[in-house]
This record gives sequence, C-alpha cells and structure tokens, in this order.
Amino acid sequence: MGWERVVGQHRAVAALKQSIVQDRVGHAYLFFGPPGVGKLATALAFGQALLCERGGQEPCGSCGACHKVLRGLHADLRIHLPYPKGKDSERPPDLPRRIVMAAADPYAPVDYRARPRLDDAGDTVNKLALYPIDYVRDELIRAQSFRPVEGRYRVAIVTDADLLQDQGSNALLKGLEEPPRHAVNILITDRHDLLLPTIRSRCDQVRFVKLEAADLEKALINRGVDMAKAASYARMADGSLARAIQLSGDVDLVGRREMAFRVLVHAGSGEIEQLGKLVEEIAGSGRERSKATMLGVLDFARDLLVYSETGDVERIVNVDKTDAMDALCRRCPTADFAAIVGLVEQGVMLSERNVHAKLLLATMAQRIGRALGGRDVGPLYLPLAAPVVPG
Repeated sequence: MGWERVVGQHRAVAALKQSIVQDRVGHAYLFFGPPGVGKLATALAFGQALLCERGGQEPCGSCGACHKVLRGLHADLRIHLPYPKGKDSERPPDLPRRIVMAAADPYAPVDYRARPRLDDAGDTVNKLALYPIDYVRDELIRAQSFRPVEGRYRVAIVTDADLLQDQGSNALLKGLEEPPRHAVNILITDRHDLLLPTIRSRCDQVRFVKLEAADLEKALINRGVDMAKAASYARMADGSLARAIQLSGDVDLVGRREMAFRVLVHAGSGEIEQLGKLVEEIAGSGRERSKATMLGVLDFARDLLVYSETGDVERIVNVDKTDAMDALCRRCPTADFAAIVGLVEQGVMLSERNVHAKLLLATMAQRIGRALGGRDVGPLYLPLAAPVVPG
C-alpha cells in the first residue's frame, strides 16, 4: 500500500509524484489544510516512495523498506508527534506506540489532543501538547544530520508543526537554512499561519482541501461502516475523513444528536420545563460532552438555515432528520435561523472558556426560542468593556 491509502487530494499527490520523476525532491515541505483530510497519509506515501528499494514514483508496497514504513519501523523515516511534558521533561511511555499506530492508519486519532489516553477513546481531558526544545534539537535536527541507514533519504514528518514553541521554531529554521543533502522534512499543520513566515518561505508548500462527501462515504464503507450510516457520517464530517471515522466509532453520538435536536424543538414550542431539564442534563454531562452537544445544535441550525432558504434536501448534512426539520420550519415560519447559527457559534466559543456551563446553555436556549419566534435576540453576551447605552 502506498498512494492508494490517500483519499482524494489528487492535485497534491500529482505534484509530489512529479517531483520524484523529475528528481527535484525538496529538502522541506509544508503540508497545510483542514484537519483529517490526509496530510499524514500523503506524507507517509511520499516517504515510502522515496525509500522504496525499487525506486520510482510508485512505492511497490512489497519490499522491506515499504513494509517498514507501514509499520513505523524504518530507520530513515520518523513520525514526530507533540506530547505533554512529564516530570523532568520525560516523554510519555506510550509515544512510540502512538507513532506505530499513526503509520498503520494515518487517519486514526492518535495524537494527545484528540485522544489523551489510548485505552479510553472517550477520555476528553485536555492536555497541552508541544515540542520541547531539547526534542527538536536532538530528535529532529541532530537526527536529520546523520546519513541514511538504509535508503537514499532521511525523512522527518513533523505533525502539528504549529505547536513548535519559539525556541523550537528558531532551531528548526536554522536546520532548514543549512539542510543536509539527504534530508527531507515534511511539516504538517492545520494552521500554517501560526508558523514563522521564514519557515514557510523555506518550504515547498502543498495545499490540502476538504474531501468530497462521496469520497468519505466510500472510505467509510471500505472500513466496514454500514452504507446508510456512512452516508450520514460523511455529510456530518465537514470534509474530514478523520472526523468521519471518529463519528462512526462514537457510541454517544446518537444520544448527543437527539439531545441537540430536542433543544431546538423544545425552544421552538415554548416547552420551558422540558427545556430546563434538558439543559440540566447537557450541563451535567461534562464540559467536553456539553460542547459536543452544542456543536450538534450548530450542525442542525446550519441545516435549518440552508433548508429554509433553498428547500434543497441534498444540501443538508443530517439527512435522517429531514422530515423533523421540515416540520420545525413549518411550525416556525418567521424563524431567524441565521441568528441561531450566530448564537450557537458564540456558545461554542464561550464553552472553551471559564464560563458557567448551565448558565451558558440556559441563556443560549432562551435566545434560540426568541429567534425561532422571529424576535430579535441580540448577542449572547457582552464583554465587560462594552459601553453602556443610556435608556
């Protein structure tokens, strides 16, 4: 397996293949674009092609080098993951295991932000992951200076490169300015604007785009997901295969989606008691699950906005709720769905701060009810520095 592991991204793949054919492989690449769209999968396929014993733009997938890349064990290719620092800068003991898992399935969530604990996929405890300066100097820059052990290149794949700290960024910049001839550095990021401009300028930049729903659906079916569910998850994933995979394995998803839609239903019908109980339930589920439910409300609100404006079922994400959304639109003919989208976006943003969850949800639900009735809602909150208007 090589390039065929990459879903979509035909333009990026074609450009990288061409660089191999023309013998114009660069010493530094910047793969940037939305999360979960195949940047790591492409980097691994590129590295596999560079190290394949048969040479050429297509890795054979059967030689020793190709097998080692797929197992995360090739001496000349290393995947780097940012990690939370332990005592005395100790590295987490599961870091090598995560790297092997990333090589085996580059779309799977194995980084510390998406999956703090490998033995508990539902753990949502936030951990600050980064690249310590000593790691950058020893494991990246110094390691890249050594001659290849088995192949023609030494390939370093730096995931979440935007998590390099100032010292690490400056150290990496020096390494990119004076690269060894055999070194190929691939920086991967969802936020290339957070990288130093001088780092960006020294890289061949490869842009990645959101995946088509049809490609996501096919990829999920190939992974054993039911066809009907695959179609729904593909639309919900916003162009990210990693997100679609997470959704397909999320046992809490169905319950959260039901709660999210009930927020809109109860708010629109004025069922204050039921809405209050629902707010209590969501707020009591924990900060991350509460935020996930709000994101579900946001998905439905966006669908309702699109459907109310166009009437086009093909444009909505939550296709299984088409009839229920049609009924809500008919019951609330003057609803301001654009205002609801804005309210929930503010709520999601505030949920990431130190805001009282129940108060936030209750206020948001009350404002949603007003918007469904066609009444003015105003902002969800006002900063303390906002001027006070008399009267």
